Amino acid sequence: MNDSHETMRDEGFLSRLIAECDAGRPFVVSSVLATRGSMPRHAGARMVLLADGTFLGTVGGGRVEQIAQERSQAVLAGQQSNSIEWLTHAKTGMACGGDALVSVRHSFDSKAEGELLRGVVNLLHDGEPFVLCERWADPQNVSIDLTRVSELAAGDPRATSDVPRWDESSTTYCEPLGPDPVCYVFGGGHVGRA
Repeated sequence: MNDSHETMRDEGFLSRLIAECDAGRPFVVSSVLATRGSMPRHAGARMVLLADGTFLGTVGGGRVEQIAQERSQAVLAGQQSNSIEWLTHAKTGMACGGDALVSVRHSFDSKAEGELLRGVVNLLHDGEPFVLCERWADPQNVSIDLTRVSELAAGDPRATSDVPRWDESSTTYCEPLGPDPVCYVFGGGHVGRA
């Protein structure tokens, strides 16, 4: 699993978005859906533009972040539609040399978005692994669903994957989620104390 900060496993981040939904304020979510090569953030990283112009999170900085911010502002202003695009090294010129598939999606329905986010928080609290899937066949009508791993059919590759996956043929992004792992350190020696 990647770092949970500013992802769909970060409860503080999710709580802030739920508050925006409850207030009826729209926002735009930029997500890293896949990467190739070296990138500062990987699939699952999120950045959100709130209605007041504040950005939460990051999709990695540099030119990728700048492009995502510009598109988010245009989407929130109604000047551009939802989008999904490979931001290649040739386009961004970033020193890391990698490529990122970045989506930009408007939260058109605050009530539905709030229910989705509450569902994520509830599943995180349950402690059982689950999968979030975004279907991008129609970027103007992105469907998102949550499924407990225990409810997936036998042999479903989503049941055993611990990394986010982008399927180009079905334009579907699936991200395994669950609570952050816990590390227990036994012993009271100098290593355990640190």
